[in-house]
Amino acid sequence: MDSPDQTFREDLIDLLPRLRRFALMLCRNGDRADDLLQSACERALTRHQQFERGTRMDSWMFAIIHSIWKNDIRREVTRRGIEEKLPDPVTFVDGERDVIGKIFLSKVLSLVEALPEHQSSALMLVNVEGLSYAQAAEILDVPVGTVMSRIARARQALGKELDKTSNVTPLRNTGR
Repeated sequence: MDSPDQTFREDLIDLLPRLRRFALMLCRNGDRADDLLQSACERALTRHQQFERGTRMDSWMFAIIHSIWKNDIRREVTRRGIEEKLPDPVTFVDGERDVIGKIFLSKVLSLVEALPEHQSSALMLVNVEGLSYAQAAEILDVPVGTVMSRIARARQALGKELDKTSNVTPLRNTGR
């Protein structure tokens, strides 16, 4: 079997922070995210010949991560018959100047984590990773309209929860 060329390996290395962020959003556990990322990188390296030059490697890798994640979940549900409870989100609070902004960010992150996985995945791919609806649809293996609908429902749910429960608003520049 031939090995991937240097450019392929360098491109993969450059994507690692984004790939880990996506894996962490799916797993909501650092160790599991690292395992998922390692599995995805291993799959990409062993199947590098399947990557089409001139296409987006990030989309290809997100699809690999999502596929492995779905398979892992199916395997766990089948083996245990239950879904794993998600850990409580981390609250980011340090430094007086940024406390309110960080509390708000923590609130938003916990609300995103509380969304159904299909909504949070679509939201992350489009709004955080900057992929198009079409690219996210390909990764998630659903129609573009489904991605758009999932993101709309996720945004609506986030807005409703923020309006309902948040007494912390993001800091605004007052011009002082």
